[in-house]
Amino acid sequence: MESMGQKTVLVDSSSPVQIAMKFQGIARYSAATYEPVEGADDKWKQVRVLEDDGDSTDARPDVFQFDPPARGKQLLFFFDARLTAAVVPADVSATAVVAQGRAPIDEVKETGHVETTFTELVVRVLLEGK
Repeated sequence: MESMGQKTVLVDSSSPVQIAMKFQGIARYSAATYEPVEGADDKWKQVRVLEDDGDSTDARPDVFQFDPPARGKQLLFFFDARLTAAVVPADVSATAVVAQGRAPIDEVKETGHVETTFTELVVRVLLEGK
């Protein structure tokens, strides 16, 4: 089972973006940012790897901070989590809380269900600079 969603979030182009990831279940994950390829529709290039082998074993949200997109530009936060549960069957989830400064702006949540092994959840947040 795979779940994938995307939400567009407007961010101030003059202030760093923070995304705090919260989990229900035990996650191994990777996270990166992408930007559109100029002149090519629907093509994206990787800007920065934020984490290539993360885990949620400390039971605290994992926080990523990075520069926002310029005004009128886009930046895609892509989060790929492989989630398991200590007891199965169970529901699992990954939630991205988008903030600037100390102020939360929005959140994106993806959910799944684990019967015997794991599920993969992909959370995509499209940031637009304002």
